[in-house]
Amino acid sequence: MDWQSLITTVVTSTTVIAAVAWLARALISQRLTRDIERFKAALATENTRSIEELRVNLQLEAQRQQIVFGSLHARRAEVIVELYGKLDELDRAVHSVVGQQWFREIREDSDRLSLSPKEPYELRAGYEVLSREEQDDVEDLSRVASDFSQFYGRLKIYFTPEACDLMNRFGLLSSFLASNYHNIALKDREGKPYVNPKVKQVWDAAVGTIPQLKVLLEKEFRSLLGVTPVAKEPCGNDPR
Repeated sequence: MDWQSLITTVVTSTTVIAAVAWLARALISQRLTRDIERFKAALATENTRSIEELRVNLQLEAQRQQIVFGSLHARRAEVIVELYGKLDELDRAVHSVVGQQWFREIREDSDRLSLSPKEPYELRAGYEVLSREEQDDVEDLSRVASDFSQFYGRLKIYFTPEACDLMNRFGLLSSFLASNYHNIALKDREGKPYVNPKVKQVWDAAVGTIPQLKVLLEKEFRSLLGVTPVAKEPCGNDPR
């Protein structure tokens, strides 16, 4: 056996096999590299397309939301305008009833000083009974307060909880004034109310609270409408 030839053949075969293996690996690596590059390019294209679709969809949704909230704000503005008209009407009705009670007290004080004591069977119009004008004002306040509360109750979804609380208190206190006017106005021969004195205390508290509630409601309405007060310049900068 020619050992030298055998060794040469084996070495040559091993070298060829190694070369073939290296070439195969190189080809596979090159192909994988191309495949990876194609995949990366396709992925980048898909990402770009997805991002663009998302951007377009977000723009469309933003436009839709703008239209929806724009319509909602416009409707809320209409509701506030109408509701404020009813609030102003209720406020004037409250002032009329409070004015009636104030004038009644003035007349009572004047009567006590100028008129002789009454007999038990005597009735003095406008003293032991309500005058027609008083009755009309009380009925008007009751009607307006009910109308205000019903209107606000149907549309309170447009308002903040703070505004709803203020309107609820305004309506309840106004109704209290209407339903308790005769309890405050009608008194016995000693000038004392027929009801618990605490009713008069609540009445006076309601009379003092209602104007404050109106101021707070006006502030809430302006805030909901986006109306901001104009800043006043310092007196020293007044061009006049």
